[in-house]
Amino acid sequence: MNEILKNIPISGIITSGEIYILNPEGDPRHNPGPIEFIYTLTCDEHILPALELEFCILDELYALRKFCRYGEILDGVYEFHFRCYDKEGEEEVGYSMFLHRLSTLSQQQALFKHLLNDSESATTSS
Repeated sequence: MNEILKNIPISGIITSGEIYILNPEGDPRHNPGPIEFIYTLTCDEHILPALELEFCILDELYALRKFCRYGEILDGVYEFHFRCYDKEGEEEVGYSMFLHRLSTLSQQQALFKHLLNDSESATTSS
């Protein structure tokens, strides 16, 4: 494993039963891309190997220089921020990867029910 990634203090992010994906986009509404390239992370021990895989994929564009920080930026969205060398632009830049928690079926059903009730309430009060 890359020495820079080895020292990231990953602990207590993924709770048992939760499923996450890693993506370069921070917005949870962003399309994560083709399903054939999506993989899931189900425990903290998956995070560092997933980050290493992503930086291996990006190796033509970026060279990993330094881990800066990580933290929860939205409910269920964690940002891992790095300093990288942009090989094309020939400069050091910031680069982030985002860990997104996926919703369960019951969470989506509850959201749909809530939205449906709000829609019905707005229609009846008009």
